[in-house]
Amino acid sequence: MCANVDCTQTTQVAINPKVLPFVGIFPLPTGPVSGNTGKFLFSPKRLGEENYVIGKMDHYFSAATTLSGSYTYDNTTVSNTDNYNLKDTLVPSKRQNVVLNLQHIFSPSLINNVRAGIGRFYGGNNLDVNPKIPQLSDPAFGFMPGQLFGQLRVSGLSQGTNVGGIPSGLGASGQNNWGYTAPQMYDDLSWTKGRHSLRTGFSFERIDLNELAAASPNGAWTFASIQTFLQGIPSQFQADFPGTDTIRGLRTSLIGGYIQDDFRMRSNLTLNLGVRYEMSTVVSEVNGKLANLRNLTDPQVSIGAPYYNNPTRKNFAPRIGFAWDPFRDGKTAVRGGFGMFDIAPLPYLFLTYAVRSAPFFKGGQLPTPPPSSFPNQVFQLLNPSTLQASHIEFNPRPAYRMQWNLNIQRQLTRTMALTLGYVGSSGVHLARQQRETNVVPASLVKFDPAVNALVFPIPARGARPQRINPNYGQILGNEWNGASNYHALQASLVQRPTKDLSYQLSYTWGKSIDTGSNSMGGVSLDAGNTAPTPWAFNPRIQRGVSDFDVSHNFVANFQYDLPVPSAVKTRALANTLLGGWQVGGIYTRQSGGPFTLLLGSDQAFTGNSQVGNPGGAQSPMYFPAPGCRSNATTGNINQILMTQCFAFPAPGVLGNMGRNTLRMPVFRNLDFSVFKNQNVWGEKLKAQLRVEMFNVLNNTNLTANVFTLFDGTGKLLTAAGTPLAPTANTSRQIQIGLRLLF
Repeated sequence: MCANVDCTQTTQVAINPKVLPFVGIFPLPTGPVSGNTGKFLFSPKRLGEENYVIGKMDHYFSAATTLSGSYTYDNTTVSNTDNYNLKDTLVPSKRQNVVLNLQHIFSPSLINNVRAGIGRFYGGNNLDVNPKIPQLSDPAFGFMPGQLFGQLRVSGLSQGTNVGGIPSGLGASGQNNWGYTAPQMYDDLSWTKGRHSLRTGFSFERIDLNELAAASPNGAWTFASIQTFLQGIPSQFQADFPGTDTIRGLRTSLIGGYIQDDFRMRSNLTLNLGVRYEMSTVVSEVNGKLANLRNLTDPQVSIGAPYYNNPTRKNFAPRIGFAWDPFRDGKTAVRGGFGMFDIAPLPYLFLTYAVRSAPFFKGGQLPTPPPSSFPNQVFQLLNPSTLQASHIEFNPRPAYRMQWNLNIQRQLTRTMALTLGYVGSSGVHLARQQRETNVVPASLVKFDPAVNALVFPIPARGARPQRINPNYGQILGNEWNGASNYHALQASLVQRPTKDLSYQLSYTWGKSIDTGSNSMGGVSLDAGNTAPTPWAFNPRIQRGVSDFDVSHNFVANFQYDLPVPSAVKTRALANTLLGGWQVGGIYTRQSGGPFTLLLGSDQAFTGNSQVGNPGGAQSPMYFPAPGCRSNATTGNINQILMTQCFAFPAPGVLGNMGRNTLRMPVFRNLDFSVFKNQNVWGEKLKAQLRVEMFNVLNNTNLTANVFTLFDGTGKLLTAAGTPLAPTANTSRQIQIGLRLLF
């Protein structure tokens, strides 16, 4: 194998005989090979089947009382091939919704609406089928007693932290199934009296969430580099104990009420004044199978209710707004508002945490297992001190979001309007989840200005870093100490149809900052650029622009009915061929998405068991080499990073590269359409020929993903900075359709 990026020298590695059978699980490169790294490229299949039914009914009791209802059924299954073409994975979902609405008019100024409904949802993922290599079905490749092949996590063999980039066997990622039922009822009363328009009401919702959520039933080995993998020297093993309990039934209720007055203070000024109260009950489990390590240093978990003390009992949220016509001419409008919105702790926050905690769930984390334990002599090394626990902050503060806006709209001409505005928000006491809080205590960590980084004590050779609670191997954490804020300037110019042309121009300049952009502990199935927390006890480490932040966003769209000369209109054939044509388009240009660089090992000795796995991360050091800048990217989609601007940290040093400090190249996309409208049978039958072109300029726009820059041994990866699939939009796509209107 190559010893450096340029492959000017090579290192011979003797492959451990116990590892050799597993090497064949990794497919050979089918794409470019650079140094000792080759790309496996193939066209994975994605199959989807959907059955959709909708029904609606309306009943007229009287002129004052009406009833309406609807029913929706949606049953979908999507099949995906994993990144190594080893198996297919099914993602089923089924939704059913029933809604009834009863309206009664007491008088022209007093109206009441009652709505009731129930929604049911079933979903799942990691449902593996169709093994494509015999190793996935061969018990000889299992790591745990009675289990098939698990997962091999090798730093340097795949970029990022998503599970999809890890070779895994059938069910190795942990099958997940959810059943969600939510009956709801709302009552809204509207009363108009003089200059007041009053609205008041209440709401009730019950949430029943049942889940089956295994973690690593087949076991997962982690290796710090390709070389240590070939030598059979693991850095960690993780597994669920066979037969462990992974079924939970979570329950909660939400109760809310509100009152609002739209007060027409003057003929050109309206005030909106209101307040909402909304509280939720503490999340419970139908069989009492909740366990919470209320304090990180507790020797044992607390079992049963309450899971946490209720922070929502005083959730009163005021709202205020106004609309003002300063010149009383109907051409200028000034609008603004401020509101508080409470964020109740709902069951989705505890999907992982309620399931994966001792004593009901038994899952082990074993750091630095002996090489002799690979591949299937490790289970006996798991013991009570390697178990997993969950820590839910027992006395959380109320979480809420404040939002405000101010905009001015001016009618420039009879058909054109300009809007300028400012929008802001701030989130307070937000849930911040982490996959590992059993790390080095804050009292042992210091900031070293010489290296501009946090420094941790280096343990004795072969020893694990000191942890805050040695009674457990891993502690999942959920505390309400997160924050977010957003500020943006917005501009919009709208031209309504005139002379067969309409268009709209919109531009937003904003910034979103937070301490984490998802609520699943650093792992996101939707965003490839989610970077987990490297060390739990300093939220500012994770403070950065949001995963979804777009600094500049410009969108322009238009539609134009091509004119037809009057001489053509008088000729039937010519008018049929040349008349009724429309062209339109949408152009988007926006800042590239932010992303983070990662390391493949716990170089800082934080004690984070998730480094190198989905759920853990450490970053490199920024090295100010000539030509380097804060956004050390090239703009070249074939090689994004200026790798000379980064260095592998010294032992005990937490890399100082911040979260989401780098950005992808600018996103550009143009969609274009051509329509031909034709009367086939007068007004009774019309036809429309549609030619729609997406990404007509065929721009390649990369998605923001985390990049692993160095493996666990400090070796710069040859493929670091090369683009990752999928792209942010498709390649050029053209579709032709015929639409009949009758």
